[in-house]
Formats: sequence, structure tokens, C-alpha cells
Amino acid sequence: MRSDAELKVGQFGHGQRNLKGQRLADFLEKQGLFAMNSFFQKPPHRKWTWLSPDGSTRNEIDCILSTNRRMFSDVSVINRVKTGSDHRMPNVDLWRCSLPMTPKHIGGSIDGSGSPCDTMSLLTIL
Repeated sequence: MRSDAELKVGQFGHGQRNLKGQRLADFLEKQGLFAMNSFFQKPPHRKWTWLSPDGSTRNEIDCILSTNRRMFSDVSVINRVKTGSDHRMPNVDLWRCSLPMTPKHIGGSIDGSGSPCDTMSLLTIL
């Protein structure tokens, strides 16, 4: 169970935390890492990353860990890709900010779109 003082794990994990999950939470606290999967609310079918051999159990055991949680705009699971594995690939969207090159561009992006940041998608390779 997530304690109030625990800041490295978000409130949107999948299922109940077991002993190994608690060990991961303790490791995150000690190392200053964030479990990014748990900071984004998703429907249950977009959270689990592992399927048991008999197909009856689904767990979220593949995590995106980072020291900087602000660089992520989304984390989910790709369910369309068939890898031949019992794991599903996590997908992350990162914020990508363009830095102004001249004072003229302050408050907007270099390309003139008016937004200094957009997102890019990054697939993790298992």
C-alpha cells in the first residue's frame, strides 16, 4: 500500500503491491527514482505489462524509471505489437521544448506555433 510520505510511486498503479513491489518502492526512494507508469491514469487494459502462462494473471512489472518525472507527458502500454513474449512494451511520450534563439521568440516556439513545447513519442526496446 502506498504511504502518504511516498512520493516516488504515483497513485495509478495496477493491482495490489506485493513484497517485490514494496522492495521496488523502497529502491526508488533510496535512489531518487520515479516509477513513471504509476503517475498516469489509464484503463486497466493499458496498464498491465506481463501475462501469466495460463493467461489468468496480468501484472504491471515492466516499469519506466526516471530521476526527472517532469520530462514525461504520458506513459502507457502498447497492446497492438505482438512480440512473441509474455511482456507488453511500455510507451512513453516525452516533453520536447525548443529553446528560443532570439528575444523575438520568447514566449513561443522557434517554428512560430506559439507553443514552446510539444511531445515526442519514444518506444522502449525490451
